[in-house]
Amino acid sequence: MVLVAPAPPRPPATVTEEYRRGLSHAYDSPETVRHAVEHVPAATPLPEKEWGAVLHDSLAAGDAARQEWPLRGIAQDITAAVRGIDVPVTVLAGEKDLVEPSRVLRECLLPHLPHATLTTVPRVGHLQLPGAHHGPSRGSGRRRRNDKGRRHQVTERAISGGCGQTQTLRSAAG
Repeated sequence: MVLVAPAPPRPPATVTEEYRRGLSHAYDSPETVRHAVEHVPAATPLPEKEWGAVLHDSLAAGDAARQEWPLRGIAQDITAAVRGIDVPVTVLAGEKDLVEPSRVLRECLLPHLPHATLTTVPRVGHLQLPGAHHGPSRGSGRRRRNDKGRRHQVTERAISGGCGQTQTLRSAAG
């Protein structure tokens, strides 16, 4: 199983009803998509040639599909279900991801996944474009034990912050 820039399984306290309502309109129009992508997910400005695909993909889903995550999914605590995943999992995190930094995923997601590998993709943010995956970054390559005593690979670059800091960034982005 591969998880690309996933959210931790437990929603942070900063994911309030007001935050979720604001986030639910981030992909309503080409203007709101551009604003959302330029201010949060992309680590670097997107090349103009990429915008057509980003806009198409962002606006292609119906309203119900676009609103499922911000209005309901982001608020669900799925920790028990995540702990039940018993297959090898590769978690991909963008080196410059401000939404779900690799440190947050290591601290808040990997302890719940018994067979997980975290790989940091260099030079990308939360929005990981096709072709951006040129292999893992040259990171520490350390092995860590999760809360069940099993070892998992952690490949990461130093990224400051933790669960609380990321939630502050998420809130400010909404």
